[in-house]
Amino acid sequence: MARAKPSAPDPEQLLAAIVAAVDDGFYPASRLATAFPRLSHRDLVRLRKRALGRGLVLERRDPERGPCLALTSEGWRALREYDPG
Repeated sequence: MARAKPSAPDPEQLLAAIVAAVDDGFYPASRLATAFPRLSHRDLVRLRKRALGRGLVLERRDPERGPCLALTSEGWRALREYDPG
């Protein structure tokens, strides 16, 4: 019997990981792999793009750390309204 592929995390879970790590700061996108160890690189890119597309995060390029993510005001609102259960 084949195993079902685990469902991709919601963009709100990405928001929660960013807030847990840096609160109101910029989170290096390269650290997403440590926050979501079971996701492939492709799944991490999709998760990031979904959050960016919905306007929940913004992305800035840092010369030393590469792309970094931070929550927008819409992201904070979505995180407050998020109920994972």
